[in-house]
Amino acid sequence: MNAWLVSLLGGIALSGISVFGTGSTLASVIPVPADYDGEGRVDTAVYQNGLWSLFIFPPFSSSPSTRIDWGGAPQDIPLPADYDGDGKADLAIYRDGVWFILRSSDGEQTTVDWGGVLSDVPVPADYDGDGKADLAVYRDGVWFILRSSDGGGAPSIWAEQLKIFQCQRTMTAMGK
Repeated sequence: MNAWLVSLLGGIALSGISVFGTGSTLASVIPVPADYDGEGRVDTAVYQNGLWSLFIFPPFSSSPSTRIDWGGAPQDIPLPADYDGDGKADLAIYRDGVWFILRSSDGEQTTVDWGGVLSDVPVPADYDGDGKADLAVYRDGVWFILRSSDGGGAPSIWAEQLKIFQCQRTMTAMGK
């Protein structure tokens, strides 16, 4: 049986919520919690083979629960974040170096090539502090960040800088 037991604030529990088709396995379900309605609380959501199921329950939200069929390639990595700065998480997937973002502000899709090496790990976050998630990948100790504030991007070798700092700290501790 494919069902979730969802425990919400105030001890309310909903049992037996079936969101998956026949033959589904929980191994194919990816939790994607985020604030999809902009009310300042994380909403329960899952992604499975291109289907986003957003569970937004009253009285904790005024938005209804919904399903969105978007994405769906086997290699898709769901990465919800607020890419447009409207205070709501946008649906986004990373596929082979291409970011597909379905903006919550206007319902339009943005497609950006950023990354693409097999070892890339997508790590979106607001690195420049402008209130919008920046596209970023981590590759072999190097962070590649495409800033939303100005569209600029440059690699940052934080792992190497950390090694240098640690070496300097060790040398200082040894009196050298």
